[in-house]
Amino acid sequence: MPETNCKINAEKVVLEILKENLLYDKEILLENTYDEIGLDSLTFINIIVNIETECKIIFEDQMLVYEENKKVMDLVDCVSQLIGKKAVEA
Repeated sequence: MPETNCKINAEKVVLEILKENLLYDKEILLENTYDEIGLDSLTFINIIVNIETECKIIFEDQMLVYEENKKVMDLVDCVSQLIGKKAVEA
């Protein structure tokens, strides 16, 4: 699977799961920080579990560090990497 496909799929999945799990009534943008969209550390773990289930991936420990100033794009990048890694291993 080419890198661009991984990124597109990751972006779609992440944005969809964020919309389903957050009480944020505006459009979620890749530039939004976790704090801006109301993503706290507890909800972050729930989001990660949902993404792992949906994409059949497992986040590496260093990817699971929650920081309020992280952006949605950071999460998309992690998911994209893991989807790409899974595709190469398959």
